[in-house]
Amino acid sequence: MGGKGWAARPAEQLTRTSPSPEETAAFEERYANAVGLMRAVVWRGTESDASTPFAAGQLAAVREAASETLGRPATWDGLAEVKGNAREISPLTDALTGIGCLLLTVAFLGIWVYGLVSLFD
Repeated sequence: MGGKGWAARPAEQLTRTSPSPEETAAFEERYANAVGLMRAVVWRGTESDASTPFAAGQLAAVREAASETLGRPATWDGLAEVKGNAREISPLTDALTGIGCLLLTVAFLGIWVYGLVSLFD
């Protein structure tokens, strides 16, 4: 199975309806974040476009979980505007990021002014 693709898999694996527990655990570990799962599914359209009611329900559950993660409604077509896995960012992280940017800007301007003053000394 390692990297050969679906064409190299035995026919019984291709027609199997349920994954093995190992496959399920690996999938859940890889896509623990609902936004990442939405990207992996690559569904286009709405849940009502699904071929079965079960699939529609699963798609709706993933979309709702992603909406909770993002803190706003998520749509299958609007996922392209979300960068990365869009993990929730705390206000502390936002504040530290802003303070870091401010310090870098002040340091840059200080060096620039120091260099400018040194030209005329």
